Amino acid sequence: MTTPKKNGHARVFSLAPLLFALIAGCTVTTNGDDTTTNHCGFDSSITCPSPSLGYACTGAARPADTDAALSCGDGIENGGEVDYCCSTPTVAQNTCSTDLTITSCGSAATPYTCSGNVTPTTLDPSQNCGTGVPGPTSGTLSYCCSRTEPIASACTVDPTLTSCGDVSTGYRCSAGVIPTDTDPTLVCGDGVDAGNGDAAFCCIQFTSTTCSPDPDVEGCTDGSYGFACTSSSTPEQENQSLVCSDPIAGQNGKTLYCCSQ
Repeated sequence: MTTPKKNGHARVFSLAPLLFALIAGCTVTTNGDDTTTNHCGFDSSITCPSPSLGYACTGAARPADTDAALSCGDGIENGGEVDYCCSTPTVAQNTCSTDLTITSCGSAATPYTCSGNVTPTTLDPSQNCGTGVPGPTSGTLSYCCSRTEPIASACTVDPTLTSCGDVSTGYRCSAGVIPTDTDPTLVCGDGVDAGNGDAAFCCIQFTSTTCSPDPDVEGCTDGSYGFACTSSSTPEQENQSLVCSDPIAGQNGKTLYCCSQ
C-alpha cells in the first residue's frame, strides 16, 4: 500500500509484519489420535538395564499401544516426552513350580505350571499328575497333581515303573499284598509280575461315594480305569482330578465310565 506523495516520493509499507501478527495469533491443534502429537518409538539414547530397551513417548501414547507384548516400568518425564524402559517377557525354559492361580484342581490336588520338557513328576516321581493342559502363558502346560506316599512296608511307590505313564502312580508290592489292601482310596489295575516275588500295579486315587471302581467295565485303555455310578453324579464331579469318558449304560441302573487322573 502507499501513502500520499511527500516531496514527490511515495512511501511503501510492507504487509509482512501484519501477516506475521495474524499468524502468531492462531494456535495449531491436532486430533487426539494424531501420531505427531501422540507418538512412541524406540530411543537408543535412553539407558535401561539389560535386556530392557528405551522408548520415548509424547502426548497420550504408551509403548504398549504399538506392541501389546511389551512390559514397561514407570515413565519418567524428560523435556516434553516420557521415557520408558520396556522388555518382552519370555517364558523360562524347563521350569516347573506350583501355581496357586489355578483353582480347578480342587482341594485334593496341587496345581503346577511347567515349561519345556519338565513335568511335576520330573521334580518328584511320587507325584500323581493328570494330563497337562495349556497353561496361563504361551508355551506352558498346567497339571493337577497329588502326592502318594508309600502305603506300607510291603507295598511302596516305585517311580521306576514308567509304564504307568503320567496319569497313574506305580506301586511295587510283595508278600501277596495289593495297594488297595492298605489304602482304600486307590484304584488300581491288575498286578503284573515285577520279579523277585513282587507284583507291580498302576493306581490312581479316588474316594468312593455314589461312584466306585468297577474292574468289570470293559474297554478302558491307556491308563484309564472302570467306574460305576448309582446316581446322576459322575466320577469327575466327585473327584475333579479325574478325566472320564462319555457315560455308558450298565446293568441294574448303573452308569459306567472309563477315567484317568
